[in-house]
Amino acid sequence: MVSKEEWRWLRIAGLLIILFTTIPYLAGYFQQSDDWRFSGFLLGLEDGNSYIAKMLTGTYGSWLFRSPYSVMPQTGVVAFLPYILLGKLAYPPEAHDQLVALFHIFRFFAGGFLIWVTYLFCSKFIEKVVYRRLASLMILLGGGLGWTGLILTGGNTGWGGSLEFYSPEAFGFLSLLGLPHLIMARGLLLLGFVYFLKSLEKEKSWENSVKGGICWFFIGFFQPLTIVIGYGVLGCYLLIQLILTEKQKWGSVLRYAGNGAIMAGISSPWVLYNFLFFNSDPYLKAWYGQNIISSPPVVDYLLSFGVFLVVGIPGLVQIFKMQSKKYFILPAWILCAGILAYAPYNLQRRFIDGIWVAIVILIFFSLESILRKPASRLIARVVISLSFISPILILMVVLMGILKPAEPVFRSANEIKMVNTLEKQVSPGDVIVSDYKTANSLPAWIPVRVIAGHGPESVNLKNELSNIERFFSDQNDEQWQRDFIKINQIRFIVITPETTRLYGWHLADGLPLQKIYDSGDYKVYRVEMNNAP
Repeated sequence: MVSKEEWRWLRIAGLLIILFTTIPYLAGYFQQSDDWRFSGFLLGLEDGNSYIAKMLTGTYGSWLFRSPYSVMPQTGVVAFLPYILLGKLAYPPEAHDQLVALFHIFRFFAGGFLIWVTYLFCSKFIEKVVYRRLASLMILLGGGLGWTGLILTGGNTGWGGSLEFYSPEAFGFLSLLGLPHLIMARGLLLLGFVYFLKSLEKEKSWENSVKGGICWFFIGFFQPLTIVIGYGVLGCYLLIQLILTEKQKWGSVLRYAGNGAIMAGISSPWVLYNFLFFNSDPYLKAWYGQNIISSPPVVDYLLSFGVFLVVGIPGLVQIFKMQSKKYFILPAWILCAGILAYAPYNLQRRFIDGIWVAIVILIFFSLESILRKPASRLIARVVISLSFISPILILMVVLMGILKPAEPVFRSANEIKMVNTLEKQVSPGDVIVSDYKTANSLPAWIPVRVIAGHGPESVNLKNELSNIERFFSDQNDEQWQRDFIKINQIRFIVITPETTRLYGWHLADGLPLQKIYDSGDYKVYRVEMNNAP
């Protein structure tokens, strides 16, 4: 049971954590000047812009997801629904600022939900209140030791790099800092397991299974793949139980399997829906083919998790000695992540989500039950302390990007002036061609489509980038440019300093264009459709 005093502590801790992850954004906002405008994001700017772009499609009437980062025809799919719905709360003009504010409000509430569920989940395994609190803080804010490889090798690791800096699935801090849909998905996954653990008791087992299934069903609104992680952990849990349970007692394992089946059945519509659409819709198939989130080399996982897993081994051994049915969920989660991390699937790294939760709980279970010698307890505490270095390093990197305003964290005031002018000219869905960097930002500010501006969502990305380079450079002729405009139904052409730097931009004199904006290095041309080829 969690006492009222613990909930009081958790409310205060939760507010402090949310404030801690919000201060860098406030710093960015107050660093705006006459020359620079804060984008609203600190890390993963390309994806951050794409979330605001999805919200903006909702502002302009969409209910289904159709990516503005591709001109390929799209039928629409139920995806990213929270962002699209939030977008309906914003109204032009100046919709971008409203959407950024709504995004962070979403992040506040999602973070509070995850903080609450994390503590609730920890309380199922850890008895001492002080350990519950520390475990929750370590899960939410802590990280691994992958950064040691970067320090020891000067950055020339020869492998993927430090998980702490690029993988929100591996730990919790990056998600709290900027990925509310992943926060919600993880929180609902944990809450589903809380109900599953309750269902292991004979009393009202099916009711708790139904509640857990409903939690997992709601995951589908945020990150449907997280449901599959739940299935994998349940499968590994049942396998462990089957191996360790005497044959004459397999009836209890069948009951657990029934509870899991109820949860899987209730949440399965999302899994089936995504499977069918991603295997039948031409755009989604192309998107999936480009959306590569592969697991890094094994050494990355060993550096990040290895030391912590070693400290948790005594607790792992004790769990198998105890034969306690609820505790087997922890080794099952680690086993599941180990199996799925290198499954033949484009989004391998997504499958490690939650493994940090299991490892941290094992560490504190070891401290609470096994590690009695002062030396071993000291080692465990040192390791726990080391886990809080990575968020400090992340914040240092973030602050460096804030203290000296520059792209992509900030956008040039000249660019925003150009965008504001363009906003008065475009109609929702108009196609704009520009360089890749600008094309990533534009759909987050105005309701347009671009040919290539987001790695996974811009289908045929390499080919499209090659065509854009040819369009702007001198490797073309007038007829080719006309054909390119016609095929892609281009309505506006945007020239920025990045376009000039990359391509030099050479537009044929005979093209049906009207210059509607010219200020410094920024120019915008409108394709005159009446005169188009």
